[in-house]
Amino acid sequence: LLLYNEVVESGFDSHHFIGGLSSHYRNLLVCKNPKSIELLEVPDTIKERYIEQAKAVDSLLIMRALNALSKADVAYKASKNQRLLVEVCLMELCSLKQEQEKKKTLTEHIDLLPFPSQSLREKSPIKERREVKSIPEEKPKPKHVPIKKVSLETEHLSIKQILEKEKEAKEKKNIILPRDKVDTQKVLVLWRQYAYIMKDKGMETYYNALIKRDPVFENNEKIKIIVDNPIQIEVIKPNLNELINFLREKLNNHFIEVEVELSDAPEEEVKFLNGKDKFEAMAEKNPKLITLKNLFKLDIDY
Repeated sequence: LLLYNEVVESGFDSHHFIGGLSSHYRNLLVCKNPKSIELLEVPDTIKERYIEQAKAVDSLLIMRALNALSKADVAYKASKNQRLLVEVCLMELCSLKQEQEKKKTLTEHIDLLPFPSQSLREKSPIKERREVKSIPEEKPKPKHVPIKKVSLETEHLSIKQILEKEKEAKEKKNIILPRDKVDTQKVLVLWRQYAYIMKDKGMETYYNALIKRDPVFENNEKIKIIVDNPIQIEVIKPNLNELINFLREKLNNHFIEVEVELSDAPEEEVKFLNGKDKFEAMAEKNPKLITLKNLFKLDIDY
């Protein structure tokens, strides 16, 4: 969980983290069969490391891990506490690893040792006679059976090692996150651009919430979305990280934050001049009316 916290604080999206981890387990499963290794779309050096990792992990464990990650991926957008969802998924993956180690310990062969009151002669007299000719009689000493501890961290590359290497590389290169000066006019243009992207995806409610009011700037890097009702908040919050990443990338500023705030001022009463105005107001509250109008080719200009 501490490693995952470092990933989030480094600016990585949790949903992308789940997707990347799923792809990693998928590649391990592909490496289990020599015929399917060619499906890996990675350089040869990385492919060899995948093959080595795949040897240390059971296929059943990989399948169970993929199942857990797939459920987390599907439930991510609908979850009200997305971070908790990812943390529970990671704990479930760790429990799978512990189960595998317990099974290896329980199924490992251990030679039975005689009780102190017994001698090896009672068990195998013939073997004892042969040993007398070459070896003088000695009291039987209990055999020490070492139990091999399987460490996945030493047998293959772990997530912790990958993160540590990336952290060291960043420190060596002295990388500083970009923080260009924010132009509020450019933000407004990008805001409208993103809203129309959401509209093209069929997210009319999200689109209406973004374009109804211009964003409010507390400072150049902190932006607020003012909405009219809690329903709009529920629509915006699952997609808020995507909007933040869009603005950060376009403005080359990794410190931009966006918050949602419910408006204290009630909506003003609107007087409709004609049927078109009335339809537009109704469509703003229920975007499906636009789909219905286009489907039946209705004319509302009267």
